[in-house]
Amino acid sequence: ETAFKHFDRADADDDPIYFGRAAQDQCSAETEFDNCIPLHETLQLSWRVDSNNSNIRFRLCGCQSIDANTNQYLGFGLSGSASSTQMFGADPTIAWVDETDGPQAVDYYLSAYTQCRAGLGACPDAMDSSRTCNDDIIDVSGSITNGQQCVSFTRQFSTSDSTCDITIDPDNTNQYIVWGIGGLGETAFKHFDRADADDDPIYFGRAAQDQCSGVELVCGGCMPFEN
Repeated sequence: ETAFKHFDRADADDDPIYFGRAAQDQCSAETEFDNCIPLHETLQLSWRVDSNNSNIRFRLCGCQSIDANTNQYLGFGLSGSASSTQMFGADPTIAWVDETDGPQAVDYYLSAYTQCRAGLGACPDAMDSSRTCNDDIIDVSGSITNGQQCVSFTRQFSTSDSTCDITIDPDNTNQYIVWGIGGLGETAFKHFDRADADDDPIYFGRAAQDQCSGVELVCGGCMPFEN
């Protein structure tokens, strides 16, 4: 009944505003990334290299769900081969937005084309204590908007986890990657449900280039299984 009797917060030191200035968005999260490429019609990868702190920040954007009953994970990482796209031995991060627990990004290692069992298969790094592997993903954030999920996370170029992590070299003009999307469930991540062996390598240290501008994610319907 006594609402709006005053503004709850006002700062006398706020800078003035020039309403007639040229277009400038100082609020959009898009300004956090200077590179973006579409990996698939349902998956986009953005990144920003921070050479001063020897890390790289990524963002994966994709569809929230495959169908009405199955939410989806987004996967991306470095190939298990330095010369081609190879799932075996790959070092991916699996990301999704949980409606209860919020954004998640987990460091994985693919030692076999199977569900994780006894430390073998598609396993979280932190699960493999026998090889002293660690989860080296930090600063996770994300959101769901209109059926699309975006998850951002940071990783060092080179971690102390030499057993399960592959070094990101921003000066390497041909660093091969893997990516995948699939259903999120009790046995999630047993394999990438869709992965493309014809992916081109990425030059993470390239000049800023947004190849996703004007490219909308296509969500809804079914996607075929591919290896």
